[in-house]
Amino acid sequence: MLELLVLVGSNNPTSMNRELAAYAAGLMKAKVTLLDMQAFDDIPLYNPRRQQEEGFPPAIQALFEHIQRQDALMIASPEYNGTIPAALKNVIDWLSRIQMAFLAQKPTLFLSTSPGPNGGATNLEHMAGLAPRWGAQVTGTYSLGKFHDHFDANAKKLAEPEYQRLLAQVQGLERAAKAPLLQVA
Repeated sequence: MLELLVLVGSNNPTSMNRELAAYAAGLMKAKVTLLDMQAFDDIPLYNPRRQQEEGFPPAIQALFEHIQRQDALMIASPEYNGTIPAALKNVIDWLSRIQMAFLAQKPTLFLSTSPGPNGGATNLEHMAGLAPRWGAQVTGTYSLGKFHDHFDANAKKLAEPEYQRLLAQVQGLERAAKAPLLQVA
């Protein structure tokens, strides 16, 4: 069975991005681990001096090792002021100091949602553009604007045609995760 890490870039326990990510992960036949930024609340802001003097926080080292064991990743992130939330950016900063390509060529799907019409699309474009630098094999992005108009929180169901759009992205991630890795000669 595929191993899927779902990383939610919000430290809000009631995050709609967490809801969307959990729903999307449920569409895939995989053993799922879902982590949100609450797990990293105690991680200090990245500082080269701190890294040199104290090393890497144990939670960051554990996350790096966990990523290496995965077949695929989903990263669901809200958009704060048009970009990556500070908590997620801090985790990325720490991980990239262990290894710049910390996503290890894992197939990665980026998701975002918001109550507004943009659905975090600006942040998704930003992250998907940076992700190859982090070693991601970006399989796609999915942005859902007006979350509450499209997602029934009680039934845990996404309305059409959004369901089909999301399903296509999840199936693309699953296909990429099952595909053999190409060896470069």
